[in-house]
Amino acid sequence: MARTYRDGLILLARDNQVLEADSNARAIIKADLGLRLIGDRLRSFGRHPEDHNDAMQSFLNGECEEDLPFVIRSGSNSYIVMHRYPVTAELSVGQLGASHVVRVVIVDLSLPPSTILLARMFGLTRSEEAVVSALTAASNASEAARRLNLSRETVKTHLTSIYAKTGTSSLTQLMLLTGKLVYRT
Repeated sequence: MARTYRDGLILLARDNQVLEADSNARAIIKADLGLRLIGDRLRSFGRHPEDHNDAMQSFLNGECEEDLPFVIRSGSNSYIVMHRYPVTAELSVGQLGASHVVRVVIVDLSLPPSTILLARMFGLTRSEEAVVSALTAASNASEAARRLNLSRETVKTHLTSIYAKTGTSSLTQLMLLTGKLVYRT
């Protein structure tokens, strides 16, 4: 899988019509990894495309918890992770009828995660980026704290700030966002 289409943005209208997709999002759709553009609508496909597509449409319609991503398994080591964000007033004026932006991310578990991009995208401090980086290699927050020579409470404080900045609410969601799915027990 080429690194040139790791993530992209899609602007949707209130009725989920695709108004605009950046070049990365178009490349993800063109790569045929589980997401298609049929007419002017996003569709998903898989083993049971009608069930999966219904679930994705519920996600796009905002019928699911807003901060939870929608995940499409596109291969043994790769996933498409979609995050839905409301459109700001400035953008809705520029794009008539724009309702929300969907960030589409290719998560390839065989590649090491890049925390630099995440830090830049969400305005993380260097300390917060270091915590995220340590968490991608650690099995839990305590181990990450040991790796960074910090207290567990300091790591928890950084995590609270990281969750707020990234729109995540759990370590699993944060790891999905970094491109590193880590199973927690």
